[in-house]
Amino acid sequence: MSGGIEETSTRTGEARDGGPQVGIWWLIDGELIAHSIPFEKASMLGGIRQPALGHREYWPYLQAAKPELRDRGYTEYQRGRVMYNDITKQFLCMGSSNFVGSGSQRAAVLNAFRLPSLPSEVIFESDDEHYRL
Repeated sequence: MSGGIEETSTRTGEARDGGPQVGIWWLIDGELIAHSIPFEKASMLGGIRQPALGHREYWPYLQAAKPELRDRGYTEYQRGRVMYNDITKQFLCMGSSNFVGSGSQRAAVLNAFRLPSLPSEVIFESDDEHYRL
């Protein structure tokens, strides 16, 4: 892939094979690191399916698995999340404006979370307030 993203990504969570997933991700030194679960098994709040653990809650597990991250904070890297809207039947990919504007980063998230590539099924949104570095 272009844009410095490695062709492979590190995935944790349930079902590394199968259908679409929801979860959280970071882009760390050109590698997409994703923690995900099948969207059907995700917690639902207000019609939105998302994983129970957020970036802050999952970071200690990632630090334990990757010693080079032990002295770093979870907000020091580009990050985002993938959710599913049960009402509109669309996946919502949240991240920084840099993420939304990067075709290679969007493609990496689509691939890592096994999302459909049809624009009618996936929406990319920026929430710079939350995901700003």
